[in-house]
Amino acid sequence: MTNALGGMFALGERFTQSEGLGDARRVWHMQQSLLFSLSPYVAAARMGAGQALRNRGALGSNLIVYVTLLIVWAAIFRITPVEELGLPGLTTGHLFAYFAVAESIIVGCPGLALFGQLIAEGRLSEGLSRPCSLVGFTLAWLMGQHFVTTLVLLGVGTIALPLLDAPTPLGLLAGDGALRGLGLALSMTFGIALMGMMTYALGTVEVLGSYSRPLSWMVSKSIYAFGGLFFPVAFFPPLMREVAMLTPFPSVIFVPGSLMLNPTRAGMLEGLLMQLFWLGVMGLVLAATHRWVVNKALNEDA
Repeated sequence: MTNALGGMFALGERFTQSEGLGDARRVWHMQQSLLFSLSPYVAAARMGAGQALRNRGALGSNLIVYVTLLIVWAAIFRITPVEELGLPGLTTGHLFAYFAVAESIIVGCPGLALFGQLIAEGRLSEGLSRPCSLVGFTLAWLMGQHFVTTLVLLGVGTIALPLLDAPTPLGLLAGDGALRGLGLALSMTFGIALMGMMTYALGTVEVLGSYSRPLSWMVSKSIYAFGGLFFPVAFFPPLMREVAMLTPFPSVIFVPGSLMLNPTRAGMLEGLLMQLFWLGVMGLVLAATHRWVVNKALNEDA
């Protein structure tokens, strides 16, 4: 979000150098400037959220897939000897809730190939012509869609899990209340942001040719395999667990879902720090790919 950050730095300089203005007026000017610099991204997030809610066909199909998956996992974990997993206090209810969170993030994703499709449709110049960062605008739009869909799915999961004789995610947060609830909200937001960053980075490959869709397919399957979609990464065989934790994929779905598996406070903090690390890495990747895409587009137009 280059423009937003630039506006904030300029705002700070203006705030410190202004003279003759009362504190109230200076604060008001700071707030207005900040809102102006962030307004395109807020509008993009609202647009994405609105699109997700209006697309009732996609939302309905996602709900059907999500509820079907919950029923399947419920049947599987009824016959799973959870005591052999070696985690004290773990029950099938914790595993149900883990998958309610993990599946809501995956099923709610608008699609890793979405940004690549926009480039393939020739809409890259349209995005570059906006008076704001293309990266920030696209991420806000993707996250708006993803976040709203995930909340709808998780809400349905909260209703469906008791019908499957399983505790709800909210019920499992009761022991540590506000802290675990805040941790879950932050962790899911970080996971959704990582998915958006991957969507943008993969989409930029489209400027070279029709490669973003097959590449997105491979990355999505890697997320499923190494991110803990089919089984929590904590219970992987040692070698596979070590390999998985060297990738960003567990930060997308395993870390948020693991808050349903009776984590310690140190474990929660470790998971959030791991997500922040990968957000920083993906931020560098996005900066490089964005610069490359802009140069490619300008050279082709020239």
